[in-house]
Amino acid sequence: MQLIRNIIIIALLSFLLQLVFPWWIICLIGFIVGYFGADKPWQAFVAGFCAVFLVWFGYAFYIDHNNNHLLSSKIIQLFHLPNAVSIIIVSALVGGLSCGLATLTGRLLKNIA
Repeated sequence: MQLIRNIIIIALLSFLLQLVFPWWIICLIGFIVGYFGADKPWQAFVAGFCAVFLVWFGYAFYIDHNNNHLLSSKIIQLFHLPNAVSIIIVSALVGGLSCGLATLTGRLLKNIA
């Protein structure tokens, strides 16, 4: 239950604060939630990864759909990728790993302190 709560908190804060702050605000959000909210290190990583992966995947898909796949079709040709979804998945993985590792760092710092 706490894992789902942390996913929702990270996802909502990431979505809202990225409208105003740079992309790396997700790491700060994940670190704080990991320090104060996670029970186990693996739960911290999973919460941060899943939350930001879903937010970035949804937002990238929304942007790609609204511009009729204009940018993604050019990037597909540049990197010889199979389809537009692969670009969206790669960008979501980058965000998910960044926040997941930041959340894990916050949780492990709590063990030290």
